[in-house]
Amino acid sequence: MARINPEYRRDAKKKIIDATIEVVSEKGATAVTLEDIAQKVGVTKGALYTYFESREVLFREMVLEVFTRVRSELKKVFQESDDGPEVFSRITDLMYGDLKRYTNIFSQMVTIVPQDPELQALYSTMFDKNVAFIGSQISQMQKKGAISAEVVPEEAARAILALVIGLLITELHLKKDHEQLKRICFDSVSRLLSLKTSTT
Repeated sequence: MARINPEYRRDAKKKIIDATIEVVSEKGATAVTLEDIAQKVGVTKGALYTYFESREVLFREMVLEVFTRVRSELKKVFQESDDGPEVFSRITDLMYGDLKRYTNIFSQMVTIVPQDPELQALYSTMFDKNVAFIGSQISQMQKKGAISAEVVPEEAARAILALVIGLLITELHLKKDHEQLKRICFDSVSRLLSLKTSTT
């Protein structure tokens, strides 16, 4: 059996993960089959097993990729500004804009995660890493006086993530008004962090 070039293998895995993210975003994780993913990539179902030994392993890689993308986008926003209101306004725009496409994935994980202990461990680890990252950014902004010193960074980060995910899922499943939920998100985060504007 011919060996697969490492670079080709890496590119092929990326294409499969990208296709999985797209299909799961459209259909929801519980409805997606390996046939759906293979069709999206343009390969046979059997070809998927060359790169992923099971649907569960592929889904773990998908979750890892989604969390990595989200953190990468958040990192850009935090690096570009240290003004509290501006940062969280841009994060709200991001979560309700480019990153909104992942809402269905996060929503569906609620039913899938408990069935797969390895996925549960990965999901928990990635969630905690994002909490730690956001918490560290809040702490840095506190030192610059942009956020109230009374805020506990990690607790605030957990509350922010729970709020954002909850409101996005509310919009997805209950079809509530997008702009209203986006405004509620920003206003709630502002109160939670006691954000200080640069003019005060």
